[in-house]
Amino acid sequence: MIIGIDSSGFKGEVAIYGGGNIEVHTLEYAEDLPGFLDEKGINPGDIEAIGVSIGPGSFTGLRVGLAIAKGMARGRGIDVYGIPTFDGLLFTQEDGVYIPVLHARHGIVFSARIRKEGESFERLIKDGVYPLQEVLEWDGVFIGNALERYQKEFKGRKKVEEFTIADGVARITEMAIKGMGISAVKHPETPIYLSPSEAERKRMGDFEILPVTPQDIPEILEIEREAFVEPWDMRSFLLVLAEGEKCIVWKVVKNGIIAGYLVGCFYGQKFHLMNIAVKKGYRGRGIAKALLHNLLKYLKKKGNVIEVYLEVRIHNQPAIELYKMFGFRIEAIIPEYYKNGDDGLLMKLPLPGRQ
Repeated sequence: MIIGIDSSGFKGEVAIYGGGNIEVHTLEYAEDLPGFLDEKGINPGDIEAIGVSIGPGSFTGLRVGLAIAKGMARGRGIDVYGIPTFDGLLFTQEDGVYIPVLHARHGIVFSARIRKEGESFERLIKDGVYPLQEVLEWDGVFIGNALERYQKEFKGRKKVEEFTIADGVARITEMAIKGMGISAVKHPETPIYLSPSEAERKRMGDFEILPVTPQDIPEILEIEREAFVEPWDMRSFLLVLAEGEKCIVWKVVKNGIIAGYLVGCFYGQKFHLMNIAVKKGYRGRGIAKALLHNLLKYLKKKGNVIEVYLEVRIHNQPAIELYKMFGFRIEAIIPEYYKNGDDGLLMKLPLPGRQ
């Protein structure tokens, strides 16, 4: 039996999937789920895996859903799979081009433009936070909870008004168990927020993202050495700085202290993300996420970048999951990429032009 959970919107959903049959139930509150399953006579021992939508969606709702899934799985040998909300939303729909719209805040929606073909999804416009008026200009079929909130704005447009998400989450989880659900994140640590949440902004306080200068390198080297098995040396950082506008070298600063940094360079229409690290004592505050969010926002505004790529150690699961949450996908394993013999993963994020 597979349980699919969605808590990305106004209410919670649970799908119970087994023996080729699926039931989908709406709950007033996602936290009612454990009691609901108990009433249905479902024991944790009956559950093979749990799928949970990991965003985009409600900050609090996503955290609750993930916490419930992990709580149910803890100590029972149950695998938890994080499924992108939009993939779960569209999985049971007919093939076509869709524009999922989930309410974020007044006049702002979580959205994307996605072509669905069978069990695959092609992002024509990547998952992001967009003004509603901008999204209304896109061509496709609208689907999601923002339809209810903005009925006037969506009047007369092509849309799907009846949909479930937990159903698709459960079915993609079944694929992931079989090794086919490429968008699934096994045992996810945090949801996909797409932009730093209000709570993360409060934790970050008055942090600033600024360009790195040569005078910053000694302080950055200290972070580099504590973060990596094979750290860059001073010459490596100075060479990147010497490239000028060909490269981006940013630091996150608070009260004069560098808390983290990001390094990457342009190669034609592609951007190579080469280095990102956060100082001990400042981790867990959303700093790496804020750096990535601002980088992708900057590249999108720049408009001529079609792809971001990076390499990461095959065993660095926290970093891999962070990149997956921003839409990066594993393209290849690079044998013995690192000096100590560790394999690397090549990960890519396409930044397609608007169609």
